[in-house]
Amino acid sequence: MKGVFVSMSFTQLKTPADVQELLAGSDREPVFLLKHSSQCPISAEVYSAFSEFDRQGGADRAWTCALVRVIEERPLSNQIAEQLGVQHESPQLLLISGSRVLWHDSHWRLTLEKMNEVAGRFLQS
Repeated sequence: MKGVFVSMSFTQLKTPADVQELLAGSDREPVFLLKHSSQCPISAEVYSAFSEFDRQGGADRAWTCALVRVIEERPLSNQIAEQLGVQHESPQLLLISGSRVLWHDSHWRLTLEKMNEVAGRFLQS
């Protein structure tokens, strides 16, 4: 994605165009999108698990990992909630394919184990 900051190996959304590009790309490759609060200790734990999930997936994974910071990019977080029809929570992880949400959950339920389970359930053939 052009013009998008990449942290670790996941994409950080910064503009409305980034959101549109990510959703359009979800037609080709599913997206795990983390809505992250930089001021929340629960979100910090989830961010750590998401980073590990991203690392474990490696280059051969069949999905993209992306991040939006809900405080710093509040309009983007709101845009995502409205466009996808999923009430905002933070931290929140969404699995998006074909510009629609296949699965989402939030807070302490977002463990590395849960992320791997969801990837296995929805993305492995």
